[in-house]
Order: sequence, then C-alpha cells, then structure tokens
Amino acid sequence: MATTGKKSPAASKKTASAQNAQRPIRREIWAVVCFFVGLFSFIGYFNVEALFITYFCTFIKGLIGYGYYFFPVALLVCGGILLLHRGRPVRARAICMIALPLALGALAHLIFCRIEFGAPKVTELLPVLYDNGKRMLSGGLVCGFLAIGFEKL
Repeated sequence: MATTGKKSPAASKKTASAQNAQRPIRREIWAVVCFFVGLFSFIGYFNVEALFITYFCTFIKGLIGYGYYFFPVALLVCGGILLLHRGRPVRARAICMIALPLALGALAHLIFCRIEFGAPKVTELLPVLYDNGKRMLSGGLVCGFLAIGFEKL
C-alpha cells in the first residue's frame, strides 16, 4: 500500500501543539542558583560576617580547602555556560567547571601543604583534613583526600 505523504489533520494538530508548548527552564534556574552561590562565596573572600555566608564559606573551605579560591569563579562561569547555552548540550561543560576547583585544590594541596599527615587511619585523617581545610592550611576534606591518594599512588 502506497502512502501519499499527506498528514492527517490530527497529526498536524499534535505537532503544532508540541511546537507551541513552553520550553523547559531548568538550565536557567540552575544558572541563577550558580550565580547566587558564586556571588555568596565570592563575598566570603572578604571575611564578611553574615550568617549564611560565614557558615557556607566555612563549610566549603572545610571540604575543598585551597580549591575555595577557584570555587566562586567556577560557579560564575558555570552559571554563564548554563545561561548562554542556546539549546546546545552543556552537561559536560558544567560538570567540568564544577570539578575544576576539586582538581586545582588537590594540585595546590600537593604543592603548598606543609603538614605531614603520616599514615593514620582514615577515620582519624578525615577530621584533620576538614579542620585544616577550614583554616586554609590544606586541600580540605575532598581535595586533600584526593591529593593524599594520588601521592600514595
């Protein structure tokens, strides 16, 4: 049976309604979230005593230590990537920008950290890394743990 290539009226109505549907705004919402979190963490550079900013920046410093210096810039760039996507896929770019402070924090821990951690148990090592990260003396919990793991390899 040969088809003529004509579409039925019901099929054309479905495609028209699909074209008129609103675009999802997930990326734009995440872009705004990245901008605000990046702005708050950038304000934390200047030791501002604000309730949310102080606790948030202390938590991030404890997690990524030296990587905190790269964190606000990476979030602002990630927000820009998500906002200016023009329909292109941006998942890999956003993940790479978020992972950049982790990689640079681990690298900075390997280069600049003067604290000798020895070979304690992991349960003893993690609180020490977190506390030194809060004081910006090491790579923090995540970056320091990555750096020590790479150093052992």
